[in-house]
Amino acid sequence: MLTYIRFDNFYSFYEQAEFSMLLGKQPTKSDYDIYVDTAQDNLRLNKVTAILGANGSGKTQLLKAIAFLRWFMVHSAYLADDKSVPFDTFKNHEYLPSNFEIGFLLKNAQDIYDEYRYELTIENNIVTYEALYKKTSRLFSYIFVREYDNVKEVMTYKYRDFIPPSLADDAPRNGSLISYANILDDPTADAIVVMLTQYLTNVIEMGRNNKISSSITQVAEIFNKNKELKKLAEKLLCEFDTGINQINVKKVNFFNEDIVNSR
Repeated sequence: MLTYIRFDNFYSFYEQAEFSMLLGKQPTKSDYDIYVDTAQDNLRLNKVTAILGANGSGKTQLLKAIAFLRWFMVHSAYLADDKSVPFDTFKNHEYLPSNFEIGFLLKNAQDIYDEYRYELTIENNIVTYEALYKKTSRLFSYIFVREYDNVKEVMTYKYRDFIPPSLADDAPRNGSLISYANILDDPTADAIVVMLTQYLTNVIEMGRNNKISSSITQVAEIFNKNKELKKLAEKLLCEFDTGINQINVKKVNFFNEDIVNSR
């Protein structure tokens, strides 16, 4: 479960931007809240968050940051050494570092949520800093930290309950250690990858994902069977001022034109 993301020097965002699902204790309670008990805290999060803005204001680029980190932490270990990390920096700032940070929750063996923080810096298609932290008290303790010195061309690595240096040294310079550790069946990396692969999005790291349209029929079937859920979706669409006030589900018979003409 993602809780927040921060990033800079990514597509149209030069300065740091933040998107958070976390709520403080002061906002009025609503039906759109989730209350999560972690090993150290009681967290309050949004079930639903809307991003509003004019065309070209950066809404999709913000979602790209989430999609990029999802891809990077899951799949980047398979990126060839000579390939560039697939994202663009802010215009004319390709030689400056891009920084990312996300917070997320994972259930442990006792079925209780633990709170994590992941940090990443990419510069000139090289991971110059990557770290994973877990909240163990009121503070976060590192699970691993790896840092690359561009001048000395030396990678330093420290870890607790993660893959040892003998394995971490072989991780790609343009990929995530979490993605690499997942290949080696590290339990923490495996749990993170499972959590991230459960997310469904119509925005991927390189733009919009048109394949998501295949799920429309599945949603239509759900709404057709669950009228209360359909009403709730209509209510939310109205509140978001999308211009949509009703969802109509109709059964349509499709046919293959070549087969019909052949008859």
